[in-house]
Amino acid sequence: MALPQNRQAEPKNTEFLRVRYLRRYCRALQAKGYNTGELLNEIGLGEQVLENPDAWMPQSQLCQFLESAIATTGYYMLGLDAGIEKRRRHSDFSKLVLYSPTLFQTLVSICAHSDREDTSAKFRVVREKNFFWMRCGKVLSTPRAVFQFETYRYAALLEIIRHAAGAQWLPSIVHFQSDTPERIISSPLLCNVDVKYGSRELAIAISPKIMSLPMFDVPDLPMQISRFEDIPREFPES
Repeated sequence: MALPQNRQAEPKNTEFLRVRYLRRYCRALQAKGYNTGELLNEIGLGEQVLENPDAWMPQSQLCQFLESAIATTGYYMLGLDAGIEKRRRHSDFSKLVLYSPTLFQTLVSICAHSDREDTSAKFRVVREKNFFWMRCGKVLSTPRAVFQFETYRYAALLEIIRHAAGAQWLPSIVHFQSDTPERIISSPLLCNVDVKYGSRELAIAISPKIMSLPMFDVPDLPMQISRFEDIPREFPES
C-alpha cells in the first residue's frame, strides 16, 4: 500500500499526519522486542515507509496499524510509551513550540500550529472554573485505535508541560474519550490522577498557577529553523 503524495489521492475529508508519528509507535514497539516490519506488513506497508518522517500519511492508515499492532501484541501501553518520548527526538515543530516564553504561550502555539503535523488536531486551551483545559478534539476510529491515539497525545502533552512544571508533574484531572481501559490504570503517568472515561474528547486540566511558568531544559533548535513559517505545512507535490 503506497502512501499518497498529495491530498488528491484521498477523499476530501481525509485527515493526514506526518509519518514521524508512525515512527514513534514503531520505536516503542521495537524497544519491547516486537518486529515492526512484520506488523507493518500486516497492513500492506513495508519498513521503507519510515524513511521519510516528514512525509504525510492518512490518519486512517495509522489507526489501522494501531488496531492491528495491539491485536497482535497486546501492548496496551503503546500510546503512553510512544508519546512520553523526549521532544528533542521529535520534529522541528515540537522543538520550536518549546521556545515560547511561558507554558501558556507554548500551549497556545501548539493549538495555532499543530495542523502542520496533524490535520486532525483540534487543540484549544479554554478556561473553565478553576482550571485551564487543554482540549484535543474527538478522534474518529475504532475504540482500540482511539485509545492508542489519545493516550499518545496525553503523554506527549504531559512531556511538554513538564518542561515548565517539573519532571514529576501530573494533572489532577484527565478526561479520555475511550471507555475504561483497566490495563493502564496502574501506569505511573496516571498515578493519583482523577481519570474520567467515555468523555467527548481528551481533555487535560491544568492549574492556572503553572501557566505563567517559563519553559526550561528545551532542546537545541536547528540553525535553519527560527519561526513556524520555516516549517512546511503544505502537502508535498507528486
